[in-house]
Amino acid sequence: MQIPGENHIGATDDKVSLINIPVTARINFLNHFFVNGGVLFDVETGGSSPIDSQNGLGVILGVGAKYSLDNGIGAFANLYTKFHSLVPFTAEFDSYRWRLIEGGLRVGLTYSF
Repeated sequence: MQIPGENHIGATDDKVSLINIPVTARINFLNHFFVNGGVLFDVETGGSSPIDSQNGLGVILGVGAKYSLDNGIGAFANLYTKFHSLVPFTAEFDSYRWRLIEGGLRVGLTYSF
């Protein structure tokens, strides 16, 4: 999809609402580090969007660190990247379709019992 007057790739402030369901696995190494990755099932919600539909299968990849105390409490930090709609659910397949790429940092607390 082309936006009139736009012929470059860059940041935009358009809004897209997605529900994504990740199915991931994590591999731990060196006691405190891990890599994670898996498949995303994306469903776009809300009204019309100025970009191509993001309904489809995507991928999530990440690296992180974790630390656990002897009492079962732990903490983690996880850098991740999500690639949305690599395999679209629509019948129209266009190698030039717009795909969202999302990056972020997750931090959290864990408890093991």
